[in-house]
Amino acid sequence: MNLLLMNPKILNYFNFRINQFFRLFNHESDFGAIYSIGFLCIIFLNLNAYPFVFVLPILLIHLRRKDIDFVKKIFPDYWFVPVLTEYTILFLLFIVANIHYKISIHSFYIYFIVISTVFIPVYSNAEYSLIKWNFIPNTTFEWKSFLREKTLIAFIYFIGLLFSAYHPFTLILMGVFYLDFISNIYKTNENKELLESFFKNYDFSEKLKFNIIVFNLTLLPTIIIYLIMNYSEFVYLLYYILAMNLYVLLIISRKYSIYSHRIKENGYNSGIFMKYLISSFFVIPFFFFFRENYNNAIKRINLF
Repeated sequence: MNLLLMNPKILNYFNFRINQFFRLFNHESDFGAIYSIGFLCIIFLNLNAYPFVFVLPILLIHLRRKDIDFVKKIFPDYWFVPVLTEYTILFLLFIVANIHYKISIHSFYIYFIVISTVFIPVYSNAEYSLIKWNFIPNTTFEWKSFLREKTLIAFIYFIGLLFSAYHPFTLILMGVFYLDFISNIYKTNENKELLESFFKNYDFSEKLKFNIIVFNLTLLPTIIIYLIMNYSEFVYLLYYILAMNLYVLLIISRKYSIYSHRIKENGYNSGIFMKYLISSFFVIPFFFFFRENYNNAIKRINLF
């Protein structure tokens, strides 16, 4: 194994991955700030009782990868070695860096999950768009279109939401990642004809209502599990539901306040995410941003 890791091709691969990692933090629109939140929580919070949390960033990084096929071509017989080594280093960094964590037998159990992560197939539209999501009403066309494209990763986020219900911290942390994920639903500008047809039958308030209903249905199982496991701490759940819904209202209203059929995407990035996340968590700033977005959205819709 040591000789294998000293292979020049593998050394070049790790050099490339390190450079790519820092480039993501500097340039990727929704990577740096959002994942920094998770990394900082993993380092400073007491996670001895919840070692599974250490695996979440590795799993999310794995699911965002687009180079697995490339790695298999470069290292056809041992492609999993550099990938597993990369995830092992990250896992060790997390458990060593956490100021409260004490290495125990649980660390080895969790490491087996890290090993299995390597062999989880990275999302491919052709492979995983098996569910057509036709049961989702056309009034929430953004959800239907997005889920058809991101079926597998949507299920993984949904499972993450279910697991997050066992503690207030994991509930809120996974909620932050989930908000980043569903923000991508509203970053695409659909064609003008589709929106003209929709807003001839519905107003913008109804648009918001339809989307909020679907969003809360995705949260419902997590809410039920949390109430069963943590009923005495239901105040956190109320705050969670409020903040999550306020954020979604902001991200939807932003989309239609700046809509232009001439551009494919509306410029969603980590700065917008952080601004709306903070506004939703502190509640009061929400009303200022939402009123501005709502009024601008109505003006644009009236031009259709």
